[in-house]
Amino acid sequence: MNDYFIKIAAVGDIALTHDYDQLLSMKGQNYPFEKVKELFKDIDVVLGNLEAPISSRGERYPLKCSLRTNPKYAEGLKSAGFNIMSLSNNHILDYKENAFYDTFANLDKQGIKYFGAGKNIRDARKPAILEIRNIKIGFLGYCDVVIDSPFYSSADKRGIVPLKIEFVKEDIANLKDQVDIVIVSLHWGTENWSYPSPKQIKMAHQIIDFGANMIFGHHPHVLQGVEKYNKGYIAYSLGNFIFSEITWLWINDSGKRIRSRVELFSKNRESAILKVIMNGTGIKSIDLIPCVISTNHQPVIDNKSYELRKKIERMSSLLSSKYYPVFWLCYSQMQRLKVLFRKSLRLFSKIEKIRIKHFKEFFGV
Repeated sequence: MNDYFIKIAAVGDIALTHDYDQLLSMKGQNYPFEKVKELFKDIDVVLGNLEAPISSRGERYPLKCSLRTNPKYAEGLKSAGFNIMSLSNNHILDYKENAFYDTFANLDKQGIKYFGAGKNIRDARKPAILEIRNIKIGFLGYCDVVIDSPFYSSADKRGIVPLKIEFVKEDIANLKDQVDIVIVSLHWGTENWSYPSPKQIKMAHQIIDFGANMIFGHHPHVLQGVEKYNKGYIAYSLGNFIFSEITWLWINDSGKRIRSRVELFSKNRESAILKVIMNGTGIKSIDLIPCVISTNHQPVIDNKSYELRKKIERMSSLLSSKYYPVFWLCYSQMQRLKVLFRKSLRLFSKIEKIRIKHFKEFFGV
């Protein structure tokens, strides 16, 4: 086994869509990456979760918040240093098959490898392998998100890989003899929740025990903690790396036109770049580099962000506590109460607008 060291940088969700469509014509395809490109110059492997298909074609699903990336941004990703992408997520098929397969072609054109999606389940489960200075790194990707649209692959259907523990165990076992390092990408968790569930922690530990060296997670759109378990590292959620506020219109089952909006609050703008140093025998060190999506839509490294670093440390320290299940129970209940409270406020605001004429209309008088 050689003693060469290599550097890997993993980031969270990347969705170059909506506001980024307007920026492309004004600023060009490299603009979103200008503030991080210098850091990535020193990195051998730059990895992210591609949250939107790369295509100018396709038909969107009518009841879904659909994301799509202009093909010119594939050049921007390559120029910034990205050389591998996870595709196993709940948006990669937002514009159906044409955009799905265009994504493969556009990444291939730039020499960017990908994993976690394919023409059938066998193809989607195939690992991507990078070799850097005689060190081989294998990548596997899975998704554990409920999707109304038909995104999950099967024996005869295109799509992404579901997070089934038996798949992960078998895939890692098949990969271990081919590579020195195994990295697993997981699209999982609850949106806007800052802590993973005990069930997630248990599964992450199993995956490390199967032989993975590192897990990097995404989908909650907020930062979560990082845990060292045995000889592996688990980043439960790296947050949004590049993301836009999104407004979209859709028609519900009753034929009513609905306007929906996804806003980026301060915690949705907080992110981290997971920098990993490893050799052929495993991970030697990690560093979490705080990053924030600026109002200019660029991820900006903030090494002086003492507050954000302490926040990550605080979240991370809780993960290994024996009292974590009790903490999680309290935290999850509080989160549900917050949602209920917001719904009640919205309902109350609508009640305030009810007038006598509405009752007359309702009763037909």
